[in-house]
Amino acid sequence: MNNSQVESMTDAAAELKKGTILVVDDEEIYLQLLSAMLGDDYHVYIADNGRAAIETALACKPDLILLDMVLPDMDGIHICTELKNIPELAETPVIFVTSMVDARSEVSGLQTGAVDYVSKPIKKDVLKARIEVQLALKHNRDRLLRMASTDGLTGLSNRVSFDDKLDKEIMRLSRVHLPLSLITMDVDYFKQFNDTYGHVAGDDCLRLVSAAVSANMNRLSDLAARIGGEEFACILPQVALSGAVAVAERIRQEIHRLRIPHEKSQVAPFVTLSFGVLSLTCNFNCQRQAILEQADEQLYKSKREGRDRISSALFIG
Repeated sequence: MNNSQVESMTDAAAELKKGTILVVDDEEIYLQLLSAMLGDDYHVYIADNGRAAIETALACKPDLILLDMVLPDMDGIHICTELKNIPELAETPVIFVTSMVDARSEVSGLQTGAVDYVSKPIKKDVLKARIEVQLALKHNRDRLLRMASTDGLTGLSNRVSFDDKLDKEIMRLSRVHLPLSLITMDVDYFKQFNDTYGHVAGDDCLRLVSAAVSANMNRLSDLAARIGGEEFACILPQVALSGAVAVAERIRQEIHRLRIPHEKSQVAPFVTLSFGVLSLTCNFNCQRQAILEQADEQLYKSKREGRDRISSALFIG
């Protein structure tokens, strides 16, 4: 690889690491000014009214939003409130950019969820310093959230993260009456595996299983989690029963291909999984606990009928 190729790859990597900033202002001169100030260091998106700001934020998922206090269709306080009510944007830091310097406006903005204020006319060095501080805080907060929501052994989501995701998807899909599918799975005779090969080998087995499960989550909206000792689960938004069964079968076949030795299994001489699949069309009466119980019923059915198989059903509720 020559020097120019190395430099090109380095530049591409640096470009990918750039943060994303959404600038919202109804004055063209400020949109141009802020884009010029920040364009070398960040990916900059712009919007000139409140509705466009919300739509653009949902599309680009910015790391930070610079928001003018006064816009033609709604004020900055209203926009900030709406942003904070959208789960995927609620933690995005908002800095108000304003020529309004009265204390009441500042207090209102901060109470709404803004993290800082920048006054017009804008001083480039001050603006960049405040952005850097907020992005550093967001980076640390995101890292802590990832640690709190991740299973330490497998790297999959943990039970807390799984429950939170399931609750959010039930609410989201209830608004549009779209399907949601759930896969629960369990390593067959895992206690016997640990007794035979030891807990270190057991941990290695769980890591291999988790990698196979994760490899079959093909969309950003899908989630794979370790929800118990040897129990895993997947959330598949907007996937009907047949699609979820197909995903479960791919995972089952992948586990077969791994051929992890398990001489004490009563199913096969290698590790296998049993599956329960449940699908529902969400409505606001759906409760997480009832959904999980019915998914577990399908998992237990697979175990009763010989393991290393998939049982599936539609949610009754």
